[in-house]
Parts: sequence; C-alpha cells; structure tokens
Amino acid sequence: MTLSIICKEERKIEWITIDLKSGPETVPIYNVDDFPYTEIYQHSTLCADRHKSFYNIPCTFDIESTTVENTLKSTPDKKAYMGFMYIWQFCIEDKVVMGRTWEEFDTLLTRLHQTFSLNDNKVLVIYVHYLAFEFQFMRNFLDVTSVFARKKRVPMKLECNHGFEFRCSYFLSNMSLDKFIKNTPNAIFNKQSGEDFDYKKLRLPNTVLTAEELGYCYCDVRGLSEAISYLLKSDTIATMPLTSTGFLRRDVRKAVLANPRNQVDIVRARLDPKLYILCKTASRGGNTHANADYSDILLTNLKSKDRKSSYPAEMMVDNYPVTPFHSYKPSQENFDTLTNSMACLIDVTIYHVCLKPTAVMPYLALAKLTHVTNPICDNGRIASADECSFVCTDVDFKIISSQYYFDKDIEIRSIYAAQYGKLNNEFRNLLREYFYQKTKLENGDPYLYAKFKNKINAFFGMMLTDICSPEIIYDSSSAEPWSKGSIDLNKMLDSYYSKRTTFLSYQHGIWVTANARKRLQDALDKVGHDSIYTDTDSVKYIGDHEADFKVVNEGWLADCEANDIPPYVDVNGKRTYLGTWEDDGDYSQFKTLGAKKYAYIKANDPEEKLHITVAGLNKSKGAAYLEAHGGIKAFKVGTVVPKGSSGRTVAYYNDETEPHSITINGCTFTTASNIAVVDAEYTFGMSDDYLEYILNLETREQGEEENERNY
Repeated sequence: MTLSIICKEERKIEWITIDLKSGPETVPIYNVDDFPYTEIYQHSTLCADRHKSFYNIPCTFDIESTTVENTLKSTPDKKAYMGFMYIWQFCIEDKVVMGRTWEEFDTLLTRLHQTFSLNDNKVLVIYVHYLAFEFQFMRNFLDVTSVFARKKRVPMKLECNHGFEFRCSYFLSNMSLDKFIKNTPNAIFNKQSGEDFDYKKLRLPNTVLTAEELGYCYCDVRGLSEAISYLLKSDTIATMPLTSTGFLRRDVRKAVLANPRNQVDIVRARLDPKLYILCKTASRGGNTHANADYSDILLTNLKSKDRKSSYPAEMMVDNYPVTPFHSYKPSQENFDTLTNSMACLIDVTIYHVCLKPTAVMPYLALAKLTHVTNPICDNGRIASADECSFVCTDVDFKIISSQYYFDKDIEIRSIYAAQYGKLNNEFRNLLREYFYQKTKLENGDPYLYAKFKNKINAFFGMMLTDICSPEIIYDSSSAEPWSKGSIDLNKMLDSYYSKRTTFLSYQHGIWVTANARKRLQDALDKVGHDSIYTDTDSVKYIGDHEADFKVVNEGWLADCEANDIPPYVDVNGKRTYLGTWEDDGDYSQFKTLGAKKYAYIKANDPEEKLHITVAGLNKSKGAAYLEAHGGIKAFKVGTVVPKGSSGRTVAYYNDETEPHSITINGCTFTTASNIAVVDAEYTFGMSDDYLEYILNLETREQGEEENERNY
C-alpha cells in the first residue's frame, strides 16, 4: 500500500486497517487536497481568554525522520550526520491527513488559515509531543513571531504564520506519548511499537510505506488527539495550562489567594537579589549516594524501605521561614543562637574537614561547594578537605555537623534568619484533600488515581520553580538560533512580587528538600553501615532493621499527631499517613557502581529477572543485554553495551537559515534545519577518583579512627 505524495496526479485518500486492542479499525488517511477543511470548520467552536480567541478543537502534529551520514558536508563545522523528514501527519479531532514534503505542509497551513479565517487574534492551537524535535525540522518553513522556552532548543509554545500556535504536549502531560494515551480513558489509538517500526531503516519522501508503517504514523497523532479531547472535557484550549504542573498551580493559586493574608505574608517576606542568590546557591535536591564499602560488590538478601510521599509530608508537617529574612552580625554567638531556633541562610567556610567513622553517606556535595581545598571525594561527595566553603540552611548545617569533624572556629561570611512557622493552612488543606482523593482511589479508577498522584507530586515542582530564570531568545535568521537573555534581578523580583496572582515563596522550596534530607538522614543514622544505597526517599540495606524503622516511624507519627492539620486520612476504616517508611521490596541480589547506577533481582522471583537503574541507559534494553551476557555478574566496570542494545542515543543539531534541496538515491526534496539521532554505546565505569577512593578505604578508615581520637 502506498501513500503517494510526490506525484500530484497519483494522490488519493488511502484506507488502512490498524490492529488495535479493541479489534481491527479501518480508517481513512487524507491528503492535503482531499482533507475536509470546511466540514471540520462548520462544527468548530471558539473559546477566548482576555487577549484572543482560540478554536476549541484538538489538533495534533508529528513527523517521522531518517538519519544518514552527512556526505554533503561543505564546511568543517557541519555535523557528521544529518536527519530529514520523510512523512508528516496531522490530526483534527478524528481526521488525519498526511504528507511527504514541507511544501505540502505549507499547503495544509495555508488552507487551514483560509478556511478558519485565522489571524493573530483568532488562533488554531496544534499540539506536538515533544515539540523540540519537530520544531528543529520545521522552523525554517514557519514565520515564527514568538517562542516561549525555559531551556535552549526546548520550546514549550510558539506562535507562527499569524494564526497558528504550536504547544508541547509532553510538558502538558509530563508523560511519554505511550503513557499519555494509555492513561486517557476510552482512548483506543495507542502508540504502536517502535521496535517493529525500525527507525534505522532508510526512508525517503518517495518511499512506499506499508500499511503497518502508516498505521504507526496514524496512531501517533490520532491517539494524541484522543488525549487532548479528553482534557477538553474539563478545560478549553484558552484555559489549558502549558504544563502538567499548571493544572495544580491553578488549583493552589485559587485556594491560597482565597485568604488575602497569604499574599500579604509572601510580599512581606520577599527576597532581595542577595537573598535570592543565597537561596539559589543553597538549593539542593535529594540525597542520592552509594555506600563505598559495598560499591562494585555483588550482595545478597537486601531490603528496601521507601518513605511515602516524602516531599508532600514535609510540606504538611515541618517548619519553614515565614517572616522576612534579616541580616545578623556573623559571630559565633549569633550563629549558635540563630541556628538553634530560626530558619537560617548561611554563607560559611569550615576547616580541616573529615568524615566521621559513623557516617556512611558523605553529605557535602562537591558540586554545591563555592570553594574547596585539597578534597578527597567519595563519588562526588567530600570525605575530607582542608577547607570547604558553601551556602546552606540551618537544617543542612546540623546534618553536616553530625557527619563531619571540623575545626570549631568557622568563618561566617553572612547569616540571615527568619522565624519558623507552618505553610499556610489553605495550601496544606488542599494538599491533604488531594492525598485523601488519591488514597480513596488506590483500588478504583486508575485514571483519576494517576491524576491525583501526579498533582501531589507536582506540589514540590511548583514550589521550587525558579522565579528569576533568564529569557530564552530565538532568532531564526542566526546561525546560532538560541541564546539566553540577561538577568536583571531587581526587575524580575519586583515583577514577581507585584503580581496579584503570586501565591508562593521561593524560599519555601529550598526548605522542602532540606527537611526531606533531614528525615532521610534520621533513617540512615539508624541503619548505619548496613545502608547500601539511598536515593531521596529510599534506603536499601542489609541486615534486620525493622525495629530501627519502627522507631523512626514512631518519631514521625508523634510529630504528625502534634500537627495542627492532620497529615493522614481515614479511608474505609484505615488510617494512611504521609511520610511513613514502608516496605519497598526485597532483593535476592543487588549491586551498585555508584549513584544512579545499580542492578538487582527481586526476592522470590522464579524467573530471576534482572532490573537496572542506570542514568543514560535504557532500563529494559540495558537489562536485556546484560541478561543475555552474564546477568548481574556482567554489571561491572568495563562492560560495554553496544549501539542498538543500550537505548542510548546522541543528537546532532544541524542549524540552517534557509530551506534547500538535496538528492538522496535519486529522490530530490526540500529540507532545512534538522536533528540527526545516532545510536551510541554505553560503558559501565567509575571515575578514577572514585576507584581510588574505594581502593584506599582500609587506609582511610585507620585515618578516620585517628581523627576521632584527635577530636
């Protein structure tokens, strides 16, 4: 079966049959000439925000591309590979049109523009799942008037051709296309298998595509259209947020601003540029590390505990800076007094730093230090140093003091302090309500359960969103199309705090992660040297520590009972708490090579299936390769997972300023900027510093004992 595009006289509507889980479905694929533009327009409706009108219909777009070696290299800066589009697909509601050239895509946009009478104030929105990819291919064919992006090359939204707006549905869903469609009730056009499609196959705009290949292309846009349609049952195109967090931001903003006092408190505690920089420097994520004593060693009989909704639990129970920060004289007396009772931002240097023998997971991260002298590192964490300078919260400094020896005389460059208190009641009550809905739905509607789970997880992402990020500038005429604008902190902070819609304090997000790290540290301290691996809200360990986790949970429950808003819900006679440590599985075998790099086999698994978590390596493909080449024993330094088996790719960006024609295998077509995606191998390894640290552990332990006697 062919979708003939190159020769105009051969064009016709194609019918294909797609095998879906619900059964075979025969559907038409339109071309740009036969697409029913007028029929779609006649039953379309408009919605509006304060500035413009939008057609309230689901539109989706996607392309498929091929990567080849770049034999057309004319200058040394040209990349070794290039990509090009060989088919595009577009869906409005349930009607799909496909084309093979950018000229046909231009025809589609022109006819849509005419039929829908589009202009800058009457807009058709088109969703693309991961717009960054498609935009790199099509940007030279569009008249782009504005781009909104938070990172270079990753647009979230763009306006073009005086009436079109492209939006990224990946940010809208925070899910892969496959999961987004599968999590949509009653959606049937699920994404087809990419394994069967074979992206490496050379396809050109004149390549005859099989029904199966066309079905793959069809489902990508038709399934995404089904997902967008479902969201439009409770939203409009005008009110739809750009991101998944945006749904929650809308709910939280409404709840928090219902009490005018909350915004008064936010503005009163506003950050000036110096405080903002201190907060940003002190900001840190989850504590993820491996116990070097057991790194690169195959272990048996591990247990894992996971803390239920760790970040939301901190938001419900722990304390935060709720008054303005004030500067205090940086004296040792003030330091001790303030850090014992107030929320503090500290810029400090400590000297003759050495990890205590009782400490298992070094806490000071090399990447977060503002200065360090003669460090010895355990996989990016400070084991010892002559001096370390950093900015941290009082919560962090207490953890550092419990984990390290250092001189009593410290250099305090600055210290700011605010009164501690709870997050506002409106915020916490809404969080608790969502936790209640999620708990109630654990054995109910999977879509609604996932929806409330995502909203709970989004509470933290919303709180730590940077309030002074630079503008990302796009210039289509430049050989370097992406750049960052300058940052005027005074102007940006004034803008943030003057908005009537501002409902969050940036500093609160800094303390959420600090408080969570403190709760994690409580568990690590109990488990001690039996801790094998930790990641943000989990501990994997050997031995029997049920009693220890019981003690930690009892301490947490005592805090919960004393809290003004209960951080638990009662559903069907069962009480469920946020923040308790729970069983997260047992492992018959486990091995780690460092942070974000471990493999395991679950206990009582008759198939002894290998699982891996390795940054930069596809979980399923990487595990399958290791399984076929020695299993968990192959999870070792030096093992190479070859191209095609790793799921790892390298992207080459080719930037052009104008479209141009190329000829490949006798097929001449128009192309422009593109991305070449090339398979890459993955080699298991450790840094030289980390290997040296592990090899010297015995000598270091003797030195730590000597330090303990000295201190």
